[in-house]
Amino acid sequence: MESSNRGSWDEPLYLDEHSQATPEGRNSRVNEDRVTAETVSYDRPVPPPVLLSTIDTYFKYCHNQPYSFFHEENFRRRLSEGSIPDHLLLAVLATAVRFSEDPFFKGNTWEASTFYANKSWKSIVASCFARNETSNVMTVQTITLLAIFDFTAGHSRHGSAWVKVGLSVRIAQDLRLMMDANTNISLADQEERRRVFWSLYLLDRIVSCGRARPPAILEASCQLQLPCDEDAWKAGVWQQTDTLDQLSNKALLNRDNIGPFALVVIMAYILSRAAQYMLQEYNIRSRDPPWDPNSDFASISSDLLYIESQFELQNPVKELMTDNSKGKGTVDLTTYGLAVFSRALFYLCHCLLNHPFLLRHRLDISGTRPPETFLSRSFDFGRLCAKRLTRHLRDAQAAGCRLNASFYGYCAVVAGAIQALYLHSTDKDIQRESIECVQLNLQTLEEVGEYWMNVSTMSDALTQFSLDTSRFSILTSTEPEIPRLDQVDQEIMWSLVDYSTMSNAVKLTEVYHSDLPPTMDTSLYSWLDLFSSEGIVLAEGGNFENQV
Repeated sequence: MESSNRGSWDEPLYLDEHSQATPEGRNSRVNEDRVTAETVSYDRPVPPPVLLSTIDTYFKYCHNQPYSFFHEENFRRRLSEGSIPDHLLLAVLATAVRFSEDPFFKGNTWEASTFYANKSWKSIVASCFARNETSNVMTVQTITLLAIFDFTAGHSRHGSAWVKVGLSVRIAQDLRLMMDANTNISLADQEERRRVFWSLYLLDRIVSCGRARPPAILEASCQLQLPCDEDAWKAGVWQQTDTLDQLSNKALLNRDNIGPFALVVIMAYILSRAAQYMLQEYNIRSRDPPWDPNSDFASISSDLLYIESQFELQNPVKELMTDNSKGKGTVDLTTYGLAVFSRALFYLCHCLLNHPFLLRHRLDISGTRPPETFLSRSFDFGRLCAKRLTRHLRDAQAAGCRLNASFYGYCAVVAGAIQALYLHSTDKDIQRESIECVQLNLQTLEEVGEYWMNVSTMSDALTQFSLDTSRFSILTSTEPEIPRLDQVDQEIMWSLVDYSTMSNAVKLTEVYHSDLPPTMDTSLYSWLDLFSSEGIVLAEGGNFENQV
């Protein structure tokens, strides 16, 4: 186990040894380009009760939302033993502080989380890379958490996220996490290793929902079984589950043993195939037109139907809560959150496959003339799935499930943009439904955007798009051939389906006024300086405060 270079867990943890927080940094939602470690400084240590409350916050609001990195009981035990390395503890705090209601962070949650993330990265560079120390599972946990933080933190940090995801994948492969571990570690630790890999796989698939963003992990290399259910993991008992290969062959054998996190992984696998087919120009097995039964379109749609039949993915949210509470008396919201997320991915897959802009783009590439009935059915189904995804997210929140994952923002934008294309429909019922759905998605974006910088910019993008969709409504025509959108309008549509573009946005005007002279991409700095040793103090057996 990696040494923490720190004594007991109850030693004070310092944000910084300098003066109090600057007056300019009192608000959590601030301009991202102004937030650096230098603008946040505290003259108070993080008291042990605050540390423990923030850990509580992590397991309440971040664990299984949707990533599943830790066995909670083991994590708390290691925390009490002081055996969690500083870089991992800092990464956990950086993740959780945004949801904290502790007065210690009041008004400064964004600044504090950014400070923790920066110090976590400096700590892991110093301890694991500068010293060439052997990596372990906690190294992967830290870098993956930091990759999530950077991807969702806006333009100034986005560039480094892609690098950190790749780095984490390579370390995980070096540790052979893509294979089931030997049996000389506890069952709980075996499952934690498994879940760390599948969480990284999930992140790899999510951040690949964009152009020129190929996933780093090959399905063929995933030789381990899917995660077990939550009860088995908490109890530390063995449970045999299926593999991803069995899913790809539609040969799932132990459906009852597929827990909610395993179902998220399954949906991530299908989402990745849909994203690669609809958003990217490569890794396409078949050049057949979408309506051909041998096409990738047909194959992915068939997989979605298979999963829908196996897991009843269209059941209402209230039924999910009822099923989740059977025999327990209460609802486990973290487990319930995974069920909500997997169903959101299910509807999102259908939205991408039947998106009017993306489907027409795919037809242009294939160079075939589509049957009018194919377009009509696909567009109607895409609009229906966009409505179901919209309702699903709102119903989940109404039922008490907080949408804490930033990827819900992407779901809301994709669903909202499809509906916005029908705001000028001649069918008044469709027009009225579209107005309602766009408004509901904007509500979702506003609520999720309170915690995630990238989602707050998505809300602005969907708002501006919905104000002027008349020239885009031609995409919903069932005519096989329509006038092509000009380059600017095509980029606007791409910006509403590309998760990386959304998360990397600075100002929406950069998309709508693409003829402006290019400026230096400041996100380049965030990864060019990744392994800089400037400001890094190599700890020589000191404690946490000496490292930050």
